[in-house]
Amino acid sequence: MYNYANFYKVMIVDLFQEIVGYLKLKDQLKCMMIDKYLYNNIYIYLLECPSEMDQDILEQTKFRKLKILKCHDNERIYSVNHLADTLIKLNCCWKSNIDQDGISQLKLLKILKCDDNRKIHSVNHLANTLIELNCSYDSKIDQHGISQLKLLNILKCYDNRKIYSVNHLANILTELDCGGESKINQNGICRLKSIKILKCDLNGRINDVNHLVAKQPYTFHMLGGYID
Repeated sequence: MYNYANFYKVMIVDLFQEIVGYLKLKDQLKCMMIDKYLYNNIYIYLLECPSEMDQDILEQTKFRKLKILKCHDNERIYSVNHLADTLIKLNCCWKSNIDQDGISQLKLLKILKCDDNRKIHSVNHLANTLIELNCSYDSKIDQHGISQLKLLNILKCYDNRKIYSVNHLANILTELDCGGESKINQNGICRLKSIKILKCDLNGRINDVNHLVAKQPYTFHMLGGYID
């Protein structure tokens, strides 16, 4: 005999899961508190951490399937390794306490924003998944820390003085922001073949992009720089 009760439970959970996706955290939690079954079977997939949220709260069951986590300026969270099989986008910029060990077990991450994070120095363990990296300002990610990346399409390293070349990304990099005091110079972009957007405002080390225009004559866009 068909179990209609179980069918309706699943249907209700699916409905509430859809609704929760459009709500802010406070209202999401209210929905989950309607009854025990909903509490145990509804998950939050996107979270912008309040400053008071800590590691213990983040590791609660309702957050264990997070896909997108924004915890910039949160100083109470230091690891996302428990989200190794679900997390695809992480923002741990500025005062975040997430460090190298705290991302070491991630398997699926595609987008990492760690501008001014001084505790992360390498993303090579994400070589087969990472497609976008923001490591501007005083980020500790250096040349060695991006040396093994295989899929990176977008690199934003404005004011990063530790990265000087992106030639190893010649066939895959489509957007580069190396403005300010970035150490990326003319030689550091000489082998690029697929670049479509280059931002190099205030970077006096780049003065010629003719080789990029020749390779992408209809799609290349130059924004800023000292090109004459």
